[in-house]
Amino acid sequence: MLSRCVQTTFCQSLFSNGDDDVNVTVAGRVLTIEGKAARRGFTGAFQKQFTLAEGLDTENIEAQLDRGVLTVLIAKTPK
Repeated sequence: MLSRCVQTTFCQSLFSNGDDDVNVTVAGRVLTIEGKAARRGFTGAFQKQFTLAEGLDTENIEAQLDRGVLTVLIAKTPK
C-alpha cells in the first residue's frame, strides 16, 4: 500500500572510493547524486538526477554509503 508509506528510499550502486567522493543535494524537487567513481582502472565523474514526488520532506534527507551502495531516505511530510 503505497499510500501508507512514511518514507521513500532510493538505492543506487556506486563504484566510489569513499564517502567524500559522493554528494547528495536537493534543489526544489530534484534530487542530485554526483561524485567520482573508480572501477577496474576507470576513473571519472558521474551525476544522476531524480524528480521527487510532491509531499516529501526535502528538508530532512538521510543518505548513507555502505560498501558501494548509496541509500537515500526521504520522509513524507505530515498531513
